[in-house]
Amino acid sequence: MKHILAFLLLVIISFEVSAQIKGEIAGDTLETIIVTAQLREQQVLDIPVTLSTISAQMLENTHTTNLEQLSNFVPGLNIRIQTPHRPSFVIRGLTSDEVSPTAQPRVSVYYNQVPTSRASMAVSELYDMERIEVLKGPQGTLFGRGAQIGAINFITKKPDSSFGGYLSAGTGSFAMKEVEGAANIPVIGDKLFTRVAGIYSYQDGYITNLSGGKLNGKNTIGGRFSARYIPIQNLKIDWVVNYQKDDNPGTAFMSKRYPNAKGEYDIFNYEASLDEGKDFYNKRDVFGSSLDAKYYINDHNYITSITSYYKNSADSRWDGDGTIAPAIDMSELVKANQFMQEFRYNFSPSSRLNGLIGLSYWREDVKQKYWFGPNEQYMVYPLLEMMSQSFPVPMEVPPLVMGDGKSYPMPAIPGALLGSPYDIPLPTNHEEENNSGAVNSAYDIFADATFRIFPKLSLTAGIRGTYETFKTTNESHMIGGTPSTLGSLMGGATRNFFFAEAPYSEVTKDFLSLTYRANLKYDISNHSNVYASYSKGRRPNVVQYNSAGESEVMSAET
Repeated sequence: MKHILAFLLLVIISFEVSAQIKGEIAGDTLETIIVTAQLREQQVLDIPVTLSTISAQMLENTHTTNLEQLSNFVPGLNIRIQTPHRPSFVIRGLTSDEVSPTAQPRVSVYYNQVPTSRASMAVSELYDMERIEVLKGPQGTLFGRGAQIGAINFITKKPDSSFGGYLSAGTGSFAMKEVEGAANIPVIGDKLFTRVAGIYSYQDGYITNLSGGKLNGKNTIGGRFSARYIPIQNLKIDWVVNYQKDDNPGTAFMSKRYPNAKGEYDIFNYEASLDEGKDFYNKRDVFGSSLDAKYYINDHNYITSITSYYKNSADSRWDGDGTIAPAIDMSELVKANQFMQEFRYNFSPSSRLNGLIGLSYWREDVKQKYWFGPNEQYMVYPLLEMMSQSFPVPMEVPPLVMGDGKSYPMPAIPGALLGSPYDIPLPTNHEEENNSGAVNSAYDIFADATFRIFPKLSLTAGIRGTYETFKTTNESHMIGGTPSTLGSLMGGATRNFFFAEAPYSEVTKDFLSLTYRANLKYDISNHSNVYASYSKGRRPNVVQYNSAGESEVMSAET
């Protein structure tokens, strides 16, 4: 969708007893829910944004520890995790699932006020959380680049002056085991506090690969160290270090068109037939560190500095055709790191006005390697099937996998099919590789404020300017085996099938953009309000190379 300009007229008559905003009512008393969705501490009903907040208590009561479970509690949100580094976020029917180094997401994911939207960094286990905030609609003014259709803000529990902790464990089907715990340890009186937390989650794959091994399982361990230092009364420093390691079995890509090795077509019998057996995997490591310092000028005016560094690597191998046939073997390796520095000044000179101004710098370096190992004596079947109508001589092409679950190679394409007197031999061991990368950076300056015009009527407005630089690199090569026959027949590269051979090249582009928002809110009572909101979101331009190795620039989405 090229344009997403959200105009929302929402009537909120809420007593905050709902699945997504959990309020505890004792008699006629309503619990105060404090959130930071507007980068300042506010009550939920003070925020004229479509916001869902999931509290720590709700996460504990529902034993929610993975992202996909959030879809059960937040209307309009759907999260699916194909692998730990290939999540899909859907808000109001619009999807963000970009994995290319050159593409930016449509949904911003924040972790303790640090952007972790890159697909290979976005997935984390939900343990020892304070709350989760889900904002729907364009949020570019507050959450920056990539918040075209919404934002998700994860806030973990921070250390305090109490001594304590918890430990929980559970088991389930498919040998599921999960252990989670945390300990809060004061170190120096009311000056220094620490907190450690961790989780281990394991489950056998629920898909049996008839060629060997299990698929769609989980083996994850995560840990977090947090420290809070208050050297003087008006200075608070939070340091958080995260680490998560995923060592999962492969993903069960299964075809409904072709049967498994037993000759069965029903994918819901949970039996796949992927030819490489136990050799499929999904591995990922994520490390992150953030330093959040707040200097309080007084109770209502303070300066915030956020410094963060994240890095990760993700490696996976899968069956590209989803059948017993060794047609397409594929793997992907992603390595990424990012740095961010942000400064904000929050102000509230009177009870009628509050807001913030800020500036930030963000930079990421991403490298992605795709490897393809097709056996063209099998891959030829679906291609011939697609081309059969154009053959000089009519031919009924057999399927890639027969009805009995067996697959047979075609050593050569009959020459008569292509009007040639000779049969055309097909290789079994072609290998090719595409290496792409991006160094993306952005400078942002932003401001947002709320002014109470009358006791029950308030106006909120914000604006963000962004200057971006994208440097994109690309190269593709045949790295082993025999040159692709099918690639040359399809009119593409002479030696490769998927990517045209291309030497290393790079291109750099700069862009300047502006996003903004404005809304008007009227308080009907202490527990209900009505507001109108207008906002402009933006997904940045994409500087990329196509399969022919040519650079191109895709327009920004607004």
